[in-house]
Amino acid sequence: MTNFFWHQPALNYGYGKPDPGQLWQLPVDHPDVLALKAEMKNVMKFWLDMGCDGFRVDMAGSLIKNDVNQECSKYWQEIRKWLDSDYPEAFVVSEWSYPVAAFNGGFHSDFMHWFNGYDDLFRDDTATSKHSFFNSDGKGNISNFLQIYLNQLTPTKDRGYITVPFANHDLPRIKIGNRTDKDLEIIFAFELTMPGLPFLYYGDEIGMRQLYNLPFTEGSYGTRAGDRTPMQWNGGLNKGFSTSSPEYLYRGVDTTKDAPNVADSEKAMESLLNKVRHLIRLHGTEPALAANAEFVPVFVQENSYPFVFIRAIGKNRLLVVLNPAARDCTAKFTINYETTSPVLIGGSALQIQKNGKEFIVQAKAASYSIYRLNEK
Repeated sequence: MTNFFWHQPALNYGYGKPDPGQLWQLPVDHPDVLALKAEMKNVMKFWLDMGCDGFRVDMAGSLIKNDVNQECSKYWQEIRKWLDSDYPEAFVVSEWSYPVAAFNGGFHSDFMHWFNGYDDLFRDDTATSKHSFFNSDGKGNISNFLQIYLNQLTPTKDRGYITVPFANHDLPRIKIGNRTDKDLEIIFAFELTMPGLPFLYYGDEIGMRQLYNLPFTEGSYGTRAGDRTPMQWNGGLNKGFSTSSPEYLYRGVDTTKDAPNVADSEKAMESLLNKVRHLIRLHGTEPALAANAEFVPVFVQENSYPFVFIRAIGKNRLLVVLNPAARDCTAKFTINYETTSPVLIGGSALQIQKNGKEFIVQAKAASYSIYRLNEK
C-alpha cells in the first residue's frame, strides 16, 4: 500500500483490475477515487493560480495499478483537456520514459531516461555501462541508444517533445570520474543540438561534481544524495548557498578547494558556464535547432566515433559533429549539401573534405562543431 516508505502511503487512484479480496483496491470509477482526482485538480489549480507555469510529474504512468485498459492515460487526458481549457499556457512534462504512452496521455514532453541504452551515453560509474559514449576513452557505443530513441521519436514527432536529460535529482551528475570541463562542454553540445526540449540540472553548467558517501535523506539512496547538494554560488561560506553554520545545512556543499562556483565562472571568458551560455544562445537563435526540427543521423556506427547528424527545418540546415573521444576520428558519409564556415566550433577545428559525393570529416580529439549546410 506504499510507493516508497511507510510514511508515504500511495494515493488511491484506483485499480484497473481490482482484486475483490483486497478491499482497498477500488475501481477507477469508485466515488472515493473520483473525489481524490477532483481534489488533486484543486491542488493543481491552487498552484497555477499562484503563477506556476506547469508541472513535472514523477512516475506519471504509475498512478493506477494493474492498469489493463490504459486508465492512467485516460486520467491524464482529462487533466490535459482541463488545462487546455482553463490554463492554455500551462506546460506538463512527465517522467514516463516512454514518449508514445506519455503523449497519448496528453503530456507536452516526456523525460526519457529509464530505458536500456540511456546509460550508454553518460554513466561510466554504473554497473550497466562501463564505457559510456561521452567518456574520453572512446570505447563507447551510441548505436543502442539511438535505435531506441528513434523508435520513440519517429511516431511521436508531431505529438510532443522528447527530453533526454543528462542529469536530474535521480541521476548522477555528469561531472564524474576524470571528466574535464571540455568533456562536459561536448555533452552540453549534444543536449542543446538534439531534438526536443533541453532540461539543464542546476550546477551542471558550472561543472559541479558528483559527491559520494553522503548520508541518505528522504529517498536519496545510492548516488542520489551526491547529486542533490546545494548550488555553489561563490567561494564564501557554504559556497554562498546559506549563511547558516555548515552543520545545520540539510546537505553539505562540496568543500574541496577547487569546487567551481558561479561568481568565478562568470569572470572567466572560457569557463564552462560561458560556453554553455553560448550554446543556449545558439539553440535559441538557429531555426534548425528548434524542438521539432528534422533529425537525420548521417554517421553512427557500432563502437565508432564521431557521431554526426543533421538538424533541418525549411532551408535552415546544420551539420553537427560530436567527438568526445581523446583521439582524432574520421567519418565518411554522403549528403547532397555544401558547407560554409562553421556556426560554432568547440575546441579544435574539424576538417571537411569532399571526395566526389562523399564527405570525409576528420574530427580532432575531444571536439565538436556545428556547420551550416547549403544546397548544391
